[in-house]
Amino acid sequence: MSAIAQKRTSRAGSGAGKGDAHQLRLPESSFRVLFESAPDAIFVKDLNGRVLDANPAACSLHRMSKEELVGLPVEALVPAEIREKALEMFSRLVSGEVRHFEGFARAKDGESVPVSIRVRRTDYQGQQALLFHVTDLSEQRSLERQLLQSQKMEAIGHMAGGVAHDFNNLLTAILGFTELCMESLGDDHELHADLLEVQKAGQQGARLTGQLLAYSRQQVLTPRVLDLNEVVVKVEKLLRRTIGADVKLTTRMGAELDKVKVDESQLVQVILNLAVNSRDAMPTGGELVIKTRALTLGRHSPRRGFVIPPGDYVSLAFADTGCGMSAEVCDRAFDPFFTTKESGKGTGLGLSTVFGIVKQSGGYIWLESDVGHGTTVHVLLPSAGQTSEKEPPQPVSVPVEADGQTILLTEDNPVIRGLTQRVLEETGYRVIATESAEEALGFCATSDENVDLLVTDLVLTGEDGLSLARKVIEARPDARVLLMSGHSREARFNPDALLDGVPFLQKPFTPDGLRVAVFEALRETTAPSV
Repeated sequence: MSAIAQKRTSRAGSGAGKGDAHQLRLPESSFRVLFESAPDAIFVKDLNGRVLDANPAACSLHRMSKEELVGLPVEALVPAEIREKALEMFSRLVSGEVRHFEGFARAKDGESVPVSIRVRRTDYQGQQALLFHVTDLSEQRSLERQLLQSQKMEAIGHMAGGVAHDFNNLLTAILGFTELCMESLGDDHELHADLLEVQKAGQQGARLTGQLLAYSRQQVLTPRVLDLNEVVVKVEKLLRRTIGADVKLTTRMGAELDKVKVDESQLVQVILNLAVNSRDAMPTGGELVIKTRALTLGRHSPRRGFVIPPGDYVSLAFADTGCGMSAEVCDRAFDPFFTTKESGKGTGLGLSTVFGIVKQSGGYIWLESDVGHGTTVHVLLPSAGQTSEKEPPQPVSVPVEADGQTILLTEDNPVIRGLTQRVLEETGYRVIATESAEEALGFCATSDENVDLLVTDLVLTGEDGLSLARKVIEARPDARVLLMSGHSREARFNPDALLDGVPFLQKPFTPDGLRVAVFEALRETTAPSV
């Protein structure tokens, strides 16, 4: 009789109900089928832990045949650290009692597999034995790690976005006042070279905050419908110069690809960053293959750390023959500031920037790697079909002087408010500078003066800039609006809740950038609707 049948016989003898008695009348072959086909591992062991019987799932758990498994002692199947605890528990089990614990099973290859174990005494071929029901927890533990990783990445993203917002305010002041000084002193002044270095340092800082915003998915994107193959071909020459002659670059473009809707400059950054990352993994040379192809997923597909929903996608893959990465490094590869390079050789923001751009574009990214066998990075972007899109309008020229329009400026940072007011007034605008939404609304309520444009920061102390914009438009229906922030327009507000067609100025901005944004906002022929 099988272990399961013996178990049920024991239950019936100790007062089992009618349902159990009915089940006992099932033929022995039926119980054997259940035993053999159970998805979880089932063992029968003697009171010392030696295996008497095992089902196929138990053999799979330990990577052994049944012949190898039967007869093995408990010490061959569990790590030493839980062996004594298991034997002690076995010895104290009484009939009918079920004990549950979690631990590890040891496979034939030495791997420790996390498991959940339920054990009880039973009769087996006329002797007292232990019936084990063992559930492999590997997938559950993996999902738990993925959840913790996701929560960690989300927390880091929020922190990075907050730091970038504050730093962008500082950089706006640094770059703005530096540019004003350079304009006032002229190219021939002895301080021009020093100011130029300050400007370069500020621009480098702006790039770093841009990477932080990209990682935290809080940067401003201008998505367009693009042909991925055309973008790769366009950047291929630059790639060849960037990765060097000792790395062979091969591109394999898929045929009849759907378009993708992404920000082209950000997509180019993704391609460059991944190519440079591959080059750094091949210090003595090697090969980098960039492949594109169409991909249709008919069901939810698990990948490293996430599940991709069904649908049509365009795949972009980077496969190198470099040094590869361990599983531990792969798990941290997209963390900001994590790097395996020596000090001074990188910021650790390359892959995290790529991660943020891909996720903000609605895509997925993961990598496969083995130490000594290279790395493949997979980028999956949702299909945008075959429809093309018109080229974006060319930038307009900005007049040196304005026509005296009235601008209502609301900014709670006094340095940024002063800089913005000065630039706009020197350009020829009349500026009413306020430090809060309440002050700006007070002006609208007490003054009959026309407001041509509201320039407001999104994040204000008290009432936010978006709410202010709506109320100003209600009070001044002909007013245009320009929003600005160190966050992106998506960072704190639902994009669907923002005013349709309202321009947005990302901090840090330069005086010239501010002039262009204001000029274009005033050129809007239709006032925003609320």
